[in-house]
Formats: sequence, structure tokens, C-alpha cells
Amino acid sequence: MDCSTSTENHSMEIAIPDLNTCQICDQPAHGQHFGALTCRACAAFFRRCHFSKGSEPRCQYLKSDCKPDQRGRWNCKKCRMDRCISRGMKTNNIQYDRDLFRSSETYLKKRLLPSILSERIPVTVESTLGSPHYICFTKKYTEDNKPITYVDISAFSAKMYELMLNGQTDYSGLKRMSDLEQLVRGLEDYRSLQQRTCLTESSFITKEIAFYAWEQNILAVANWLNYSETIRNLPIQLKMDLLQTTCCIWTKLERMTMTAEMRVNRQCGKNQFVVSHENLIDYSNMKADMSWWSRYHFDELQYLFDLKELFFDELVWEIIEIQPDPVELTYLLCSLSFGLAANRLCENLQEFLEQFQEALANDLHNYFIKKNQVLYSHRIRQLMKIYDKFVKLRNLRSEKYSVCSILGVFRLNISNAEYFRVAC
Repeated sequence: MDCSTSTENHSMEIAIPDLNTCQICDQPAHGQHFGALTCRACAAFFRRCHFSKGSEPRCQYLKSDCKPDQRGRWNCKKCRMDRCISRGMKTNNIQYDRDLFRSSETYLKKRLLPSILSERIPVTVESTLGSPHYICFTKKYTEDNKPITYVDISAFSAKMYELMLNGQTDYSGLKRMSDLEQLVRGLEDYRSLQQRTCLTESSFITKEIAFYAWEQNILAVANWLNYSETIRNLPIQLKMDLLQTTCCIWTKLERMTMTAEMRVNRQCGKNQFVVSHENLIDYSNMKADMSWWSRYHFDELQYLFDLKELFFDELVWEIIEIQPDPVELTYLLCSLSFGLAANRLCENLQEFLEQFQEALANDLHNYFIKKNQVLYSHRIRQLMKIYDKFVKLRNLRSEKYSVCSILGVFRLNISNAEYFRVAC
């Protein structure tokens, strides 16, 4: 009788756990954590190691029966985790996002959400009214049956034909120069006419102003091409094709570099663009009369014709940083103008341009050698940054022009459309 009673008492002592001792490290316990009686350190260990994304752990001593030392410290994470699991600790007892402090991930996301949404969704016509913000379709301003404007530039084209055929400058002093040097001289002569101070700000661009600037730009490209003896010796039709496909690209890049130069010299503001020898525009104070070529007003096409994007202002700052000299700029003008025009030209002219650009590359090499700049690959990479950036921005413009064509934005018919085959 006494024996059975003692056995029963002994079994009851084994079943009752020590409520003051951690079941993992035998140190003073804190309470129930994840299904077991543990200290706070072991509870934190279990929660931390449960989220570990490392490979499957192995016992540090390859025994898989490690024990904590007298102070409760473990040297083996795997054995410690195994004991946690064997003592009943379960991952489904872990509760998420209960932290009240401000470092909580959920708290930070909720706090940043309003600012993120406000940045992504600006207050525009589209977000407010649900209408496209690149064109406002308002009948009260425009008429769908407005006739298409016809512009006859055949007389100007004939003038350019005569200029490319005969030229208008004495080129006898250029015979001993290389092809690149001849074009550099042409660029310098053109830029020497640039007015550096007291430029007139054009705040409203009319049809007359736009066409005058366009004609002056094409005239400048024609004169520049004639400085090259190699180009002068081409048949007249090939010279005209070359002029018509390079004029827009050449003019855009040349005006960008002039704007960059004048910004560096503080001769124009950072929000201004030099459009001609006498005129500049201010991005924040310019409008244009679009009634002669579109059904829509200037304000309605702000998205399609953002001025900073239209004049590649982002690239102007790149040019300011790199600062190409006249020889490097001339080579860059040739590479961009001839390279982008090549796909629109006949096979004979394409072959000529390939050979001509190779000759220009050799001339540029000789230029760097004369400057004792033998290792000039870094400089070439800088120039190619301008080239790549220009092509990228031009492609973005081309996409928007395609959108304009689809939506019927352009209401214009030009007699000699070949001058716009390579638009920019």
C-alpha cells in the first residue's frame, strides 16, 4: 500500500514542469512563448531563426545533441532550434505586425502611401475629369471641318537647288585642309555671326516667324555642306537629298550646343534657348500660333509639345558638362546628321556617306594625335554619350509625332515634304 502511494507521488512530480525554468536553456523563464515555457532570449531566437533564408543548418559539432553551457549559452543554432521544436514551439503561434512603434514596416508603408500617390497622380485634367491630358477635346475652341493649310515652299526649294549647284563663297583657301577641317571652318564662320548680347526674346511664334527661322536654318546647312570639297563634287541630286535629310538634325544639335555655350558664359538664362543668331525663347514665357497647322490651340497640346522636351533641354546640360570643342562638335554633327539620314537615302549616297564618315574619323584621329592626346578613347565615349542621348530623345519625339498623326493633330500640307523626311 505504501509502495503504490510513493510511486504515484513520484509520477506526479515528473509530470509537473518547473514554471521558473526555460525549457530551452535552463535559465529563468519569462512565460509562455510560441507554445513553450521559455526565457525572452530563446523566444527571440526562435522567431528570428524561423525567418532565416539561409541553407539547411547543420550541427556545428556534427553530433546533433549539443547542450547549453551553465550560463544558458548555445554554441549550435541547429540543436537549439531542434530543442525549441521538440518542446512544442510552433511557427503558427507567431503573430505579425503587432508592433506599435514607428519602425513597423506596415506603419511606414501606410505613412508613405499618401506621398507616393500624390507623386504618381498629379492634379491634371486627366486625373480630375478623366479626359486625356495631351489633348482637350473642346468643340467650342475648334472646328473639325477646318480646311487643311497648304504651304508652298517650291520657290525656296529652287533657291536651295541653285545654292547647292553653284555655292556662294570662295572656297579656294580650303584646298589644303582635310574634310573635317573644311567643315570646321564652315561651322566657325556660321557661328561667328551669332549675337552674344541683347538677344530679342520671342514670346509668341507666328507662322511668319516660324518659316523665316526654318528657311534660315536650311540656308545655314546648305552653306555648311558646301564648305566640303568632297560634297561639292557630288551630283546635284545627291547633294539635294543630303541637304533635305540632314537639315533638321544638324540645326537642332547646333542650336543646342550654342545654347549650352551661352549658358556657360552667362549670356542666356537656364530656362532660355537660343533659336537663331538674334532671337531666343523662354520656356516659361512662350506661346505659338498653331491655327495655321492644327485644329488645336497651344495650351491644348502642352503634353505633346512641352518646350523643354521639344528643344532637348536635358541634353543641353549634358553638353555643358562635356563641352566639345569645334572639331569634336563638327564630327558629332556629321555623325548624327549623316547617320540618322542614311536609312532614308539611296544606295549610292549611303555608300558615299560610309566612306565620308570613315575619312572624318581618320581626320579626328589625326587631330587628337596633333594635340598629343594619344589615349583619346575616353573623350570619344563622352561624345558618344551626346550621340546616344540625342537619338533617345529624338525617338521619343517621333513617337509623339506618330500619336499626332493618328489623332489628326496636323492639318498641314507642304509642297516639298522631302525637307521633313528626317524630322527632329
